[in-house]
Amino acid sequence: MIPKQVVSVFDLGYLGVEKDFPQQLSTLPYRRKRKLQLSEEEKEYNKMRSKKRIVIESMLSVD
Repeated sequence: MIPKQVVSVFDLGYLGVEKDFPQQLSTLPYRRKRKLQLSEEEKEYNKMRSKKRIVIESMLSVD
């Protein structure tokens, strides 16, 4: 079990995680709405989040 104060970082493959585990803090990237573009702030947030996720994933994959 993950402590409640830890924020889990997910990609768009886990869209239902917030509904399945409402008590757990989690973050997902912004998703583009149909026929609408993401704002510059949303794009910047997704880019920053992606950079952090890549670092975390590479740390976890080291043997």
